[in-house]
Amino acid sequence: MGKKDTDLSHMTSKPLTKGEQYVKSGSVTNIMDTVKRGTCYYFLKAKVDASMKKEQRTVHVTLSNVSGAVLDASCTCPASALGRCNHVAAVLLFINKHVKEHGYDPLACTSKPCEWNQGKKTGKNPSKISDAIYSSYKQKTVKLCDFDPRPQHMRQVPYDAKKEFVNDLKYHGLTGGESSMWESLLNSIITYDNYALDEERKIMLQDLTWSFFTNIRSDGSKFNTNAYMIPGTEPQSESEQWKSCRWFRVTASTAKQAHNLGGLLVDTTTHIDSTYRKLYNYLAYHVWNLHPFSTSDTAYGNDNEDRARTDYHDVMLNSSPGIKVLKTGFWVNKLWPELGCSPDGIVYDPNESNKYGLVDIKCPKLFKKNSTC
Repeated sequence: MGKKDTDLSHMTSKPLTKGEQYVKSGSVTNIMDTVKRGTCYYFLKAKVDASMKKEQRTVHVTLSNVSGAVLDASCTCPASALGRCNHVAAVLLFINKHVKEHGYDPLACTSKPCEWNQGKKTGKNPSKISDAIYSSYKQKTVKLCDFDPRPQHMRQVPYDAKKEFVNDLKYHGLTGGESSMWESLLNSIITYDNYALDEERKIMLQDLTWSFFTNIRSDGSKFNTNAYMIPGTEPQSESEQWKSCRWFRVTASTAKQAHNLGGLLVDTTTHIDSTYRKLYNYLAYHVWNLHPFSTSDTAYGNDNEDRARTDYHDVMLNSSPGIKVLKTGFWVNKLWPELGCSPDGIVYDPNESNKYGLVDIKCPKLFKKNSTC
C-alpha cells in the first residue's frame, strides 16, 4: 500500500459530519456497483439529495479492490472541484456501514427492501393525515338554496311520502281555488309505474269505447249529407266548439302519426319504453293539449290566413268568373265519425265539372317582406 492510497491530509471533519447526516436521513439512494474483470477497480454510482435544493447529486466513486482506497471520486455539485464533497463522503460512509452490517458478500435482490414506485423523497414530511394542511385546498361552499338544515339521517325522504305531499298540495289547490308554486316545482319528482289491466277492466274499457263511438256516430243523424261541417267551428283554432270536436278525433294533421302508433300497438314485442314515450307525447300534445304547438311561423300564418284567402280569390277570379272562396270549419263524415279535417277554405267554381274543391293555405315567413303577386 503506497502513500497514494493512504494520504488523507486533504480531508477535514465537515464532509464526514455532513456525510453521516446524509446517511442517517436516507438521502443516499439508487446505489449501483460493478467490478471490471481483470482489474483491481470497483466502481460505484449513487444519488444523494442536495441539502439546499430540491434536486439530487450524482456521485461516481472508483475504489481499489486490494486496499479499499478511493482512487477517484466525482460529484455534480460545485464543491466536488475542491475535493471536499459531502455527497462523496456520504456514499463512502454508506458503503462502509453496509459492509459492517451485511459483510462483503453481495445481498440477493429478494433480500433487499422493495425499491419500486417509491417516488422522490425530496420535500416529503411524513405526518399524520389528521395533521396535514393543504394551503391550496379551498372548501366547497354550499349555496343557500341547497343547504339542508336537517340531520344527515333525516335527509332521505321516502318516495311515497313525497308523492303524498304533492297530492295533498293538489287537493288543497282544488278545494281552495289557488295553486301553490311548490305544486309546479314538485310535479317533476312524481312518476307513475306501468301496470297491467285485468280482463274485467279491459272489457269495461272496450264497452266504454264503443259507447263513445256510438254517441259520436249518432251526432251525424241530424245532418242530411254524409259529409257535414259542425256549426260554429268556422273560426277554427279561436273557437272552443272547434277544439271540443277535434281533440278526440284523428285529423288530417295527425293521421300519419296515429297510423304509425297503431302499427306499433299491433305487435306486443314493440311495447318498449320508446313506444310508451311516443304514445304519451301523442296524447299530451293532441288529446290533452298539455303543450300547445306554436311558433313564429305558425303565428304569422294564422295572422295572414284571411288575407291569403282573399288574394287567392282575386287571382282566380280573373281566369274563372263567378268563383267563390269561403272560410269553413271542422268537417266530419258519417261513415267515419272518428276522423275529421279543417280545410282552410272551400272553393265553388261554376265553370268546372267538379264545382267544389278545397283550399290549403301556406304562409311561409319567407314571403313576409316579399309578395308573390
